Amino acid sequence: MWPGRLRRLQLAGDPLMKIRVRLWGGLVEAAGFTEDVMELDGDAVAGDVLDILSARAPRLERYRSVTRVAVNADIVGPDAMLADGDEVALLPPVAGGQDADDLVAIRTGALDAAAVIASVQTPASGGIGVFVGVVRERNEGLAVAEIDYTAYEEMALKEIRAVVAEARDRWPLHRVAVEHSTGRLVVGDASVVVAISAEHRAEALEACRYVIDGVKERAPIWKQEFGPDGTRWVNLEAEPTPPHAG
Repeated sequence: MWPGRLRRLQLAGDPLMKIRVRLWGGLVEAAGFTEDVMELDGDAVAGDVLDILSARAPRLERYRSVTRVAVNADIVGPDAMLADGDEVALLPPVAGGQDADDLVAIRTGALDAAAVIASVQTPASGGIGVFVGVVRERNEGLAVAEIDYTAYEEMALKEIRAVVAEARDRWPLHRVAVEHSTGRLVVGDASVVVAISAEHRAEALEACRYVIDGVKERAPIWKQEFGPDGTRWVNLEAEPTPPHAG
């Protein structure tokens, strides 16, 4: 069972609270819905939501060990107490101080890498570290025609800014820019761009790698691949779902 315990939804005289539940990425397919409003006992915890949804949508069972729970955009454990009006998000796996000149953004569609790189240039910068993630035609042996990116934007921006702040604590950086796309992209489109300027190339390159690795590990952004063999959620489904017969 999910962590926590199954609870009564209502008993006569019990105070109830309403919470908003949101599912992301491949968990939407597994559950069959995107969001809902639940009424719970006043002493409910995050684990209770997982229990109830597991019973309601048994396909969520297979992803229990890799699902993270966020309450109001903060990752919590199963014993975290809930309050009336909270937003609880279920997050599948994902494939601080920010300088005023830093750029952190989530945009729809393909990104303009040149514009992101230009945004970090300064007269004092002797090096710019750059990473551009591009949609490729094959991934893990499967043909890819398009990718659809989905993001829990509020939390993704918060996590990316935290990663940028950590990089600034480690290296003397000038400017940092991180953009990630959402929506449908085709082969060759830029989906994520990280550009970092510094006085010397070493810190610019090291910080760039740190930031892109942190974004990939921590930002709740998911990708669904589409190709001739069907569709699959990367880091969730081992095999693609075959295309529907026409």
